[in-house]
Amino acid sequence: MVKVIDAEPQVVSAVDQEPKENVGPKDQTLDPALMSLRELQTVFRKRVMRAGKKNLAIRLTQTAFSFLGSKDSQIESVVREALRNVLIEYEIKRKKIGGSSIIEPFKIFPARRLSLAIR
Repeated sequence: MVKVIDAEPQVVSAVDQEPKENVGPKDQTLDPALMSLRELQTVFRKRVMRAGKKNLAIRLTQTAFSFLGSKDSQIESVVREALRNVLIEYEIKRKKIGGSSIIEPFKIFPARRLSLAIR
């Protein structure tokens, strides 16, 4: 990369540049205990939405959440309790060693835990 300062070119190495932050969906905190009610509704709405029918998905999720209770705090506690009950800690994976297969449990990343719980 070449910088032009006062018409004198200076070569800058890649080491001198600042590293870019890797911010993506896997870096975000997806713990239901830390999410607000609005974020939880958004996650459910995205799961319900089919073929870009956003307004229909919003109506469906709002109707479903209205059946849970009348106050936001009551709805939030019910949703958190339900998610806490269905979140799984470990997943089982098969490993082939020699001629036999061994079943091995392993921890799940938070994004996958939430995705499995919402399904």
